[in-house]
Amino acid sequence: MERRLGMDMYEAFYEDPRRFYRAVEEVLGGGAEVLMRVTLLWLIQNGYLNATERELDDFLKLLKEGREEARNIIISSFRWRFEEG
Repeated sequence: MERRLGMDMYEAFYEDPRRFYRAVEEVLGGGAEVLMRVTLLWLIQNGYLNATERELDDFLKLLKEGREEARNIIISSFRWRFEEG
């Protein structure tokens, strides 16, 4: 993934979610949406993403759109969890 992106994949997701999604799509084809759906669901269920399971389709749409507004919505939806100990 990082070779396709030319950068760290986490950095690519943060800076350009659409580019990240397209790289995943190049590798997995139609499986990209399934992987992203499972990943987003895990983030929601574990409290890292401030969203509901019903909003998965909206987040996938944002990933695919790639507009600056979409990026801002995605980034602002993350909960930064800090655990003690």
